[in-house]
Amino acid sequence: MAERLDELVGLYRGVTIGTFHRFCLNLLQDEEYAYRLIGEAERMILMRELSQHQLSSTQQRQYLDKISKYKQKSLLPDQLEDEDDEQFVKLYQAYERTLHQEELYDLEDLLLQSIQLLEQDPSLCHQLQLRFRSIHVDDYQDINEAQYRLLRLLVSPENDLCVAGDADQSIFGFRGGAPTYLRHFEQDFSFAGRPARRFTLWRNYRSPECVIDISQQVIASQSNQHRIIQTSIFSGLSNITYLHTEDEHTEARYIAEQIQQLISPSTEDEVSTETSYTLADIAILYSSNQQLPPIQKELKRQGIPYRIAQPISIPEKLPELRLFLALLRYLSPPHGDWLALYELFSTWPHLSAMTFPQIQALRSQHPHLTPDDCLAHAPEWFALGPKLSQEAKKLRELIRSMRASIQTASAKEFLEQHLSQMEDMLDERWVPGKETRILLYERAAATPFFSDFLQHLLLEEDPDPYIQPAARLSLRSLTAAKGTEYPVVFLPGCEESFIPPSDSPEEEAEHRRLFYVGMTRTKSKLYLSHVKHRQLDGERQSRSPSRYIQEVYDLLDTPDEAEENRQQDIFSIIRTEEP
Repeated sequence: MAERLDELVGLYRGVTIGTFHRFCLNLLQDEEYAYRLIGEAERMILMRELSQHQLSSTQQRQYLDKISKYKQKSLLPDQLEDEDDEQFVKLYQAYERTLHQEELYDLEDLLLQSIQLLEQDPSLCHQLQLRFRSIHVDDYQDINEAQYRLLRLLVSPENDLCVAGDADQSIFGFRGGAPTYLRHFEQDFSFAGRPARRFTLWRNYRSPECVIDISQQVIASQSNQHRIIQTSIFSGLSNITYLHTEDEHTEARYIAEQIQQLISPSTEDEVSTETSYTLADIAILYSSNQQLPPIQKELKRQGIPYRIAQPISIPEKLPELRLFLALLRYLSPPHGDWLALYELFSTWPHLSAMTFPQIQALRSQHPHLTPDDCLAHAPEWFALGPKLSQEAKKLRELIRSMRASIQTASAKEFLEQHLSQMEDMLDERWVPGKETRILLYERAAATPFFSDFLQHLLLEEDPDPYIQPAARLSLRSLTAAKGTEYPVVFLPGCEESFIPPSDSPEEEAEHRRLFYVGMTRTKSKLYLSHVKHRQLDGERQSRSPSRYIQEVYDLLDTPDEAEENRQQDIFSIIRTEEP
């Protein structure tokens, strides 16, 4: 957004640009709120210990997701009138109590605490209204209750609010987002003498007309009184390719071969008469992580570099980062962090003997004990043998070295130095691998200061999602594709149980919108595919094409050669439009 603003209007210094969470974090820091932000790994540790290891990892995650959803609705434990799960309510209460005792915020607390601050301090609220004379919100269809409440506090008759949104692109219901707020915008933000106004932007500046026709057909059954019938400004040769393959390996091979043709067209191939593409122009959008292995394997086999674009702050997605992120979080406070220390003891080789209850008991006996004290005296306090004492010493040395370089090294220099140090000290399974390091280096290049780098990881923010070396294509989940655009988009796995992932009537509308968003990421070419059989959960399963594909099938022209391609277990259905 900063880059685009700079291109459009020049100098943008002084303009506040960021997510709701980033805005709230800056506000709380400006007001000298000393609480520290925790990441998902620490939340998992906290839930695991509060439940006394009685919940599975899946149940812990479900409870944490439930807590986040309640907070997105601005509901704290004492406000849950309709919650029947008594165990959950007790854990939610204990979770909130522990965060307060440890002076910690989770992600959703940033909004809740900011709302509370502004509600309790009308003078500060008025100062912000005067400071931000013009407030702009993108993707307004995806805001949740807490974000809406914050906006109501920031907006007054004395400043302006401009939002952009499309109810047909509301895809973050799992985060509490709802298009309801977009529909009620005029009612919510009209003031005496200053009624809110709605402008319809009907020209599509991204996708070709054939893509718009098909994507709008997918969502045509949804009720939306403000639906915009879009018209593309683009004319010329455009196509949608639909292929049906025998299995996921054939599908992956076809995708890789098409990519090779797009980036290196043969003079004998009809593709050569079209635009030549770079790998940075191409994205593969997937709906399930189960699709990734065969695609990654084939891309590697054909020597096609790729980048998996996903938040790297969630250890469940990149397990090898768990130890390294715990080290980063431990370094944030001056004398260490207790939750990060628990994580270090459970992930550093051989130190899991120092358990949460033991450390809690030690803390109760010594109220002024710091995490650094605990780590320094671990061998004698926990009666560690020679081998474990040596491991504790290695951990202390690494932390001491890291802490010494925080003030002087850039984030990238810090990573290079200490990832190498970890390699010398630990088995490779405990150290981020090559692909993960590339992601870390890219993030560090966009945030030179260590504190900003760590906050970006904890906020699940990509400081510059457009950093994309020309030598690699993007692999993105459908939800992570929001806000992006590519000349060429592949959408494999257009099958029932993938697209849509379930038959839930409550989620049907959002699944349709997600498919719509995925298709409209393309600026030129769109490839849709599904397979007859796929290896899932250890068995070969028959697959059916997505109901959404079946609904738009008639909009796809079928050339005569389709039958020949079908006999080879691959066929292409191409719709071509000429000027």
